[in-house]
Amino acid sequence: DGQTIEADCFNKVQCSCCTACCDSPENECLARTASPTLSPSDLTATPTAASMQTQQPTLAPTALPVEISSASPSAYPVESASDVPLTLTPSEAPSSRYSAVREVLLQVSDAGTLADPLSPQSKTLDWLVQEDEAQVSPAEELVLIQRYVVALLFFAMDGQNWWFKYNFLSSSSVCDWNDNATAGSFCLDDGTATVRELSLYENNLRYRIPTEIGHLSNLKVLYLDGNAISGSLPVAASLLSGLEVLTIDFNLLTSTIPSQYGQLGALQILRLNDNRLTGSIPSEIGQLEVLQELSLQNNELSSTVPSELANLKNWEFIYLENNSLRGNLDPVFCPFDGPNIDLWADCGFGLEITCSCCTFCCYPLVSGNPNLGCYEN
Repeated sequence: DGQTIEADCFNKVQCSCCTACCDSPENECLARTASPTLSPSDLTATPTAASMQTQQPTLAPTALPVEISSASPSAYPVESASDVPLTLTPSEAPSSRYSAVREVLLQVSDAGTLADPLSPQSKTLDWLVQEDEAQVSPAEELVLIQRYVVALLFFAMDGQNWWFKYNFLSSSSVCDWNDNATAGSFCLDDGTATVRELSLYENNLRYRIPTEIGHLSNLKVLYLDGNAISGSLPVAASLLSGLEVLTIDFNLLTSTIPSQYGQLGALQILRLNDNRLTGSIPSEIGQLEVLQELSLQNNELSSTVPSELANLKNWEFIYLENNSLRGNLDPVFCPFDGPNIDLWADCGFGLEITCSCCTFCCYPLVSGNPNLGCYEN
């Protein structure tokens, strides 16, 4: 009696005769009979001598300070390799797909334009590789090329400012990039998913028509009228051997008419009117044996109307007025023979075109004649 024995006997050691225990949460030595202030989970009955001989003390989780390692997260062990995220440089991730897609597209675009980051071809390639949700396999070459060419029209012709987007650049097939009616991109119904019609008329298309359009090998109808397309008529369109309708009227085209258009043997309607086309009418147009309509009015065409147009046996409508053409049209078109309905030319009195069978004769603006307009002949 009278002895003082102090130890860490609340939790660390067993001592039934200690007068004070010093490992209280307050870090003070408290009389053995006192109860320390503990959290509810730490509160236990004051151990008796008997219980302390038969039980190990219960350590509350917060009773002891926890050592926090200063090691960086990378020092901790990783449970499995699958838990480690794959880290790639920005150019590594798409590199294999990029190379494979580019290899296919080299069939329709040259390497220089695909490599130029400012070109619409390069932007379309990047979209196919990185953003296109469809992720068409390079193994499906025809599908990939079709998707590339149709998407290229969007990138090359100011698609962001089109009046109607027609689902262009969506994850769906290019066969569904349309309004389900008359405008957009439509495909053949033979299961090949190849584009048969592009109807993008009156939709604020601008700039040049990309030459890659010549690789839509099954295209039959191309409506691009009523836009702000500039530059040249695409010679590559002559590759579209099955093309039946080509309308690029009411635009800002400034080139000549490609003689290669005479190769479009299936062409039935050719509308190039209301542009700024110059030069002569190619004699090769006379090779279009099934042509029903030829509209070239309101341009800046000159020279003599080619005699080869006499080979157009199935024409119904021919419009040549408001140009600077000349010549005698009687040996070419007169008299009407077959389905011929309408023939308009600058055959007003005193002008350089003679045409006894024209349905309307016109006085173009360039003639300087005060009787501007067209009059039934």
